[in-house]
Amino acid sequence: MKKEMFFSRVQLRQLRLEFGRIHTANPTGALFGSFRRYVNGLPEPMRAQLAANTIPWLSHIARGSFV
Repeated sequence: MKKEMFFSRVQLRQLRLEFGRIHTANPTGALFGSFRRYVNGLPEPMRAQLAANTIPWLSHIARGSFV
């Protein structure tokens, strides 16, 4: 697998920090929909990496993309 196909530890830490600031999310809102489209467009190894980490909202969306 190419190294570019994965998030770095620094990127994951930054995602955890930024998404940790979001306390509520409206699942029918435009922002949530745009996150879902972004995650679904990622390569499978990157989605699996997001799903395996504990990033608020983003990990949940990534886990749902495998269903």
